[in-house]
Amino acid sequence: MVVLERYLQLYERESQLISPAWKIFHIFFYVVIGLSGLATSYAFSQVVESFGGNCFLHGNVTFVSDRTDNSSATYLTIDLVKSEWGRQSDCSFCQYVPVCSVIFSIVWITFFLMCGRGGKTTRG
Repeated sequence: MVVLERYLQLYERESQLISPAWKIFHIFFYVVIGLSGLATSYAFSQVVESFGGNCFLHGNVTFVSDRTDNSSATYLTIDLVKSEWGRQSDCSFCQYVPVCSVIFSIVWITFFLMCGRGGKTTRG
């Protein structure tokens, strides 16, 4: 006999059977996502500021070597005039996508704090 159709039905568990660790686990990881998004956005803005506010993505950055007179050390500095910079929208995208992940994590943390553990409740 060939089965033509198959149906599956999901049943909700009672809320007493769901561990509170489920909720804490999710909230913890959303906090980690939020903090890493803030750190990433801040670090990227510091890198952009080190290039004089110019976007270095998809650009051609020119370095000039500065040799000090008293030592054999050579230092590289960025020639802001000769360098070809990338589009500012590329850097803006890379800076604000982590901010969107922070907003996403705040929304989901709020959902997990407001809602119960899930499952079928007798409270209605």
